[in-house]
Amino acid sequence: MKLETVRFGTLEVREEDMRFFPEGLLGFEELKEYALLPVPNNPAFHWLQAAEEPSVAFLVADPFVFVPDYEVDLPEEVVGQLEIRDPKEVCVYAIVSVREGEPLRVTANLLAPLVINTRNRQGKQVILSDSPYGIQEPLFNRTAEQRCGQAG
Repeated sequence: MKLETVRFGTLEVREEDMRFFPEGLLGFEELKEYALLPVPNNPAFHWLQAAEEPSVAFLVADPFVFVPDYEVDLPEEVVGQLEIRDPKEVCVYAIVSVREGEPLRVTANLLAPLVINTRNRQGKQVILSDSPYGIQEPLFNRTAEQRCGQAG
C-alpha cells in the first residue's frame, strides 16, 4: 500500500509492516493505523508512521537494548485485549524524544510503552502501574554521560 508522509515522502508499505492501535496512542487517540519502519543501519530504532496523518511519526526503540533490566508486567486485561497467547509474540517499544543541545538529550517513555502482538499486529500503549520508570528516562548510559560531562 502507498503511504504519504511528510518526513519520508511517498512510501510503499507492506501489509505486514502495519500495526493497529484500536485505542490510538496517548494524545493521538484518533489515529489507529501505523506503519512500523526500520531505521536504516540502526536495528534498535524504528519509525512508527501514522497512516491517517502524514505529519505524525514517532521514533521508537526497543527498550531492552538500552535498559536490560526493564520490566513490563502486563495486566490480564491487556493480555486479553491484544489476544496474547504466548509471551514470544509480544514486542515492546518505547517512544523516544530527541532534544537538541549540548549535549544531545535522548530520552524514552518507559512508563507507557507500546505493546504489540506480532501475530495479529494489534497494539496498545500501556501505562505501567507501580513502575519505577518515568516518561523521560535517559536512553543512554547515565554513568557514561556523567563521566563525559565531568571530563576536563
